Amino acid sequence: MALTAVLVLLLALVLGAALTPLAARAGAHLGLLDHPSPIKPHARPTPFTGGSALFIAFVIAASAGSVSPLVIAGALLAWMVGLLDDIQGLGPLTKLAAEVPALAIGSLAVDLGPLERLAAIAAGLVMINIFQVTDGLDGLAAGTAVVMLVLFALVGPSVGLAAAALGATLGFLLFNLPPARIFLGDEGSLLLGYVLWFVSIAWYPEAGPLRTLLATGLIWLFPLVNSLYVLVIRLSLGRPLLLGDRSHLYDYLNRRYGLRNTLALCWGISAVGLASVATLMRPS
Repeated sequence: MALTAVLVLLLALVLGAALTPLAARAGAHLGLLDHPSPIKPHARPTPFTGGSALFIAFVIAASAGSVSPLVIAGALLAWMVGLLDDIQGLGPLTKLAAEVPALAIGSLAVDLGPLERLAAIAAGLVMINIFQVTDGLDGLAAGTAVVMLVLFALVGPSVGLAAAALGATLGFLLFNLPPARIFLGDEGSLLLGYVLWFVSIAWYPEAGPLRTLLATGLIWLFPLVNSLYVLVIRLSLGRPLLLGDRSHLYDYLNRRYGLRNTLALCWGISAVGLASVATLMRPS
């Protein structure tokens, strides 16, 4: 990682760690709290405003790292969709439609043909949403993002972007580890899903379709495995595919092994294949 990227990471880390407690206090003051329920197993009402701190830290650090304004504009739109979903709730189809402009704008920062761009946007709709549903346990989504972003910050083509997101997420994670004092909210999970999507497709121009697809599948291993598990369970039980419940892989692991062991297992799944991906995508 170049010195500039290290400085961007440190800036984002400091900002994320400083802003997250402020976001928690603001969320509590404004009543922006996630209350316990049958499908939300946390013990007490918790602010869901962590994505705001993450967004501010990320944008400042990404701007300092000369990240493309198109990428930052897409990140802003993704964050706004999540914020609207957090505050008033969006239907599944409305939410998917609202995510398209963020993905379309972000994709313009990558050299893609028309069909490739459409494929990237379609893939993005899947990727940012399968990442979002990993945000079901304290520290799980943010920790998973950290594991994924480490690789992108080391060997990806968008090192500055990955470093900004990695630092901001680490700063937030300090307060999101169990017992979490603040949650990402949809604003944070959609933002991270967008960034992880972009740094994945940014490999395409130099790596080509097959290597990019293989590397992305390995790096996104836990979100993919979790979504496949949910799909199989809901289809077998006749449950609606888009209705929230506790049928995720991480829910099963949490019931069987406890929260901390579950985090270790899920982050371990995310870490599988990272060394081979680093070798696969290393510039020749």
